[in-house]
Amino acid sequence: MDLYVERQCVQEIKKGNWKQFLLLFDASFSAVYKYVFRRVGDRNEAERITRLTYLDAISKVQETPSETSYAVWLYSLARPRVFNFINKASFPEKQGLIDVAEKSDGDGDMEKVNKMLVKLSMEEREILRLKFFEEVTDGDVMLVLGSEDGSIGAKIYRVLKRAHLLLFGESDERHGVYFGEISGLLSKARDTEKIDVPEAFRLSLRADLAGRVEKRGFAINIDAVAETKPTVSPWVKPEATVEEAAKGSNDPAKIFVEAVKEMSDEERKAWRTGKMDEVKKEETAGNELDKFEKRERILEFF
Repeated sequence: MDLYVERQCVQEIKKGNWKQFLLLFDASFSAVYKYVFRRVGDRNEAERITRLTYLDAISKVQETPSETSYAVWLYSLARPRVFNFINKASFPEKQGLIDVAEKSDGDGDMEKVNKMLVKLSMEEREILRLKFFEEVTDGDVMLVLGSEDGSIGAKIYRVLKRAHLLLFGESDERHGVYFGEISGLLSKARDTEKIDVPEAFRLSLRADLAGRVEKRGFAINIDAVAETKPTVSPWVKPEATVEEAAKGSNDPAKIFVEAVKEMSDEERKAWRTGKMDEVKKEETAGNELDKFEKRERILEFF
């Protein structure tokens, strides 16, 4: 989705048009799921973190930035949960990157990449992933990592230099050599990975989010109606006749009480004993229609 369109959607959501959220979901789901799966390597965990990421996005909609892509902002929401999972994992392969050597069919370059990644810190691996797999800008890397000190450019340069040293050894430090050579190798690693985005999970999550969005939109509409509804002073008691109360009231109990008041003693006794049919037969033709309507209102109430 175009960045301009994303901004329009974000602005509409902040105004209360929650249906725009589903458009952003459709445009970002695949990228977010792949971002998470690349780091945790487990489908169940990837689905769990992806789901929680979108729920976080709903709860923090007013904090959504408009100067960057929506997917990058979702990366920043997912990253703490991803890192928490990696920190708790006890297996060596759970170090923030999938073992690309397993998918390389003995490719020597991919084995070199895998060995290089193992020697980097978690943050350094995250920077390489963001730059060469998610392909984001330096500013987006800063947003995802939560860095605000303005030193992200220097940090990225140091990571590239170290990765290049681990992959190719010493270099003559020609301008751009670090980025160019590493980019070619990691792009090849990205092309070899196979991440199947589960369609069933996408549809299930979308349905869940659609329900939540519908409830939020409904709540906003109710609040708007409540704000525009005229108020009546509690000290002003509206006047109404007994007949108006019986005919105009929406309260079934009031209708029932007024109808019973107009019944004869014989009718009340018959109604209590369940012999209304016998009383019907004894009524005169002139009053039959009027009394029948009264009884019908009572019977409909019960």
